[in-house]
Amino acid sequence: GIVLAGGDASTLGGHRAARTVYRSGDARYLCWMLVGSIAELPPPAEIRRHGDFEFRIYRHGTTTLVFWQEGEVLCAFAGSGDPENVIALAFAKAMAPAAGRT
Repeated sequence: GIVLAGGDASTLGGHRAARTVYRSGDARYLCWMLVGSIAELPPPAEIRRHGDFEFRIYRHGTTTLVFWQEGEVLCAFAGSGDPENVIALAFAKAMAPAAGRT
């Protein structure tokens, strides 16, 4: 029930970034991908492991933000509503790393 609503190339924090928007009913989700390091982020509210990835989870009001590293690319997925839905969608969005990379 989630569809691609749009996307573009942009900048985030001075870095070139890809931005993708998804929707499901009234819900909207935003995914950013940019060259960066998860080590640059402040301590998260929670860390979860899923598959080969470590996900750093932040909450701000009704918004849940999930960050993970894919090689040199820092990925961020944000959405409001049920935090577990946002986290599950981030898990589904993450791609297996290339052989020999974490």
